[in-house]
Amino acid sequence: MEHQQQLDILIKSLDLLASSVEDLERTLPAFVNVGEDVISEFENGFLLLPQLIENKMLSTDSIVSMLRLNNKVQWCLRNIGEEYFSNEEWNKVRALAKLTSQLITKS
Repeated sequence: MEHQQQLDILIKSLDLLASSVEDLERTLPAFVNVGEDVISEFENGFLLLPQLIENKMLSTDSIVSMLRLNNKVQWCLRNIGEEYFSNEEWNKVRALAKLTSQLITKS
C-alpha cells in the first residue's frame, strides 16, 4: 500500500470518528453498530501510524494529537463503552478527531 493511500485511510477514519451520531446513523447502513464500526475504523487507521511516521507523512503536532486521541478512545472504551457513543465524553473524542484530521491535512 502506498504512503498516500495509508494517509487517506487514516484521515477517512478520523473524519468518520469526528462525525455526529446523527450523521453516522443517516449515512451508514441500518445493520451497522455505529459505535463499534466507527471505533474499528479508527483502530485500523491508527495501526498505520508507524509506517506514516517512518515515511515522514505526519507532523509532530499531528502525531501527538493522534496519540492523545487514541488515549481518549481507549479511556472511553474502558470506562463508558461504545453503547453510549453519543454521550459527552464521546463528543470530546469527536472534537479531538476533527482537530487531529485538520492537523494531518495541513501536514
